[in-house]
Amino acid sequence: TAFNLQNAGSVDVSGTELELWWLPNDSTNLSLAWAFTEAKFGTFKAGNCQIANIFHTGNAAEAVQNATKGFCDRSGDRVGGVSDNHVVFNFSHRIQLGSAGNEAFFGSEYIYYSDMMMHNNNDPFALQNGVGLMNVRAGVALAESGVEVTFWARNVDDEKWHGTVFDAPLQDGKLDTYPREGRTVGLTIRKNF
Repeated sequence: TAFNLQNAGSVDVSGTELELWWLPNDSTNLSLAWAFTEAKFGTFKAGNCQIANIFHTGNAAEAVQNATKGFCDRSGDRVGGVSDNHVVFNFSHRIQLGSAGNEAFFGSEYIYYSDMMMHNNNDPFALQNGVGLMNVRAGVALAESGVEVTFWARNVDDEKWHGTVFDAPLQDGKLDTYPREGRTVGLTIRKNF
């Protein structure tokens, strides 16, 4: 009837990261960042059981541990919310407008997450498939007044994806999650003093 809040005995994390920057000219900037992360529970003897998986599939191993101990051994399972591969590509370009120091600018950002387990009990129903998100921005910077106006859009393709997954209390077989932000657009006006 409640959440099982436990500390894992140990977590094993390893990975590598690569960052590349390229400035083909004074007004153009390209960058690429890639991170590979492998995160697993080294020991986690008293973890949560896959209640939804037991309910829908009759997973015998999980059911036996849950019935006899009230918790399940998650040792060796993936740590929730960690993407094995995370890639970010950025592009930005600035254009001088006349001789007064005014500029127009535009850019884009592509973010990719490979599949992520979104529940530390590693319930297969809590798997978030890989997702790619595109963000864009464009605007002008007026040097004399110190005003910068930016139009921006995040998650342009309106990708549907979710964050943390958890078992619904008192409702065996149901999972809840927090949806991540869909397409969002806005206008930002900034004044520099």
